Amino acid sequence: MSDLDLKYKISQLYERSLFLERESHEIHPVRIVQSVKSIIGINHINPLDNLLQFCDEYLDTFNRREFKSEDFQETPEVITFSDFELALKNKDFDRASKSVCSLMKVSDSKHILEFLLEFSVKYDLGCFMNIWSVYKMMLFLNGEGILNSIFFCIDQIISEDKKMELNVLDVHEFDLNQYEYNEDDFLLFMTSCSIINEDLVRKENIVKYIKSNINKKIDFKSPAVSSGKDGSFIDRKRMWINEFAGSLDKNFINSNLLLTLEACRGVLKVCAIEQKEIIWSNLNKYLESNGFK
Repeated sequence: MSDLDLKYKISQLYERSLFLERESHEIHPVRIVQSVKSIIGINHINPLDNLLQFCDEYLDTFNRREFKSEDFQETPEVITFSDFELALKNKDFDRASKSVCSLMKVSDSKHILEFLLEFSVKYDLGCFMNIWSVYKMMLFLNGEGILNSIFFCIDQIISEDKKMELNVLDVHEFDLNQYEYNEDDFLLFMTSCSIINEDLVRKENIVKYIKSNINKKIDFKSPAVSSGKDGSFIDRKRMWINEFAGSLDKNFINSNLLLTLEACRGVLKVCAIEQKEIIWSNLNKYLESNGFK
């Protein structure tokens, strides 16, 4: 499969995923497509058919839904991000969509996606991982289909049951050395670390809100277990993630595994050398506890 054919295949999977309905407890297909894209991207010369097939079949398990995604013709001449935020807080899809169409005349669409990511972490919404996946997919697709992607993010935000209220910020520094592996929050922590290390225009606020959210959900009081002493560390390169995923029978692949592999890949790409040992050690613990040797 050529690079062009691979990109087209992934773009088609992504477009399908935007219009699928899932229950609140289910992992949104958008995240699976993004994870598969990134794992394959480690070595795009050898596309992983097993991941592409799993992704295709995973999407087939969801029902198609529609959200209004027309390009509004009548939009306010002057609009601000504050107006956009108010529409999101009021869960007003039409007003938020019109605000976007107006903002796109004067703002880079990437900045609008960053704003939506910031909004989702500012109010600690569960959909922030979906929006993060959209942001990464738009980088891969060079903004192709950006309007539908933004409308999807708006729909995700206004569909949240949570009331849009600001909590007291609890911002203090933490790093990988302070994290003690816990399968219940490992994916959340790795994904958050990936976002924190991304080169974002709105990085200062996004990092602030993510750190506050994480500090309330993860206990960093205990020092991290020294990965070199418990025998769980295996020295690997990021390519190992690609090769491991490619070696799996499709029937043994699951959504949480793909998300975890991709999140670790993202942090390994940007972390310091001495922190890689911690990530590999924790990933090894995750794989062993889930039956992967």
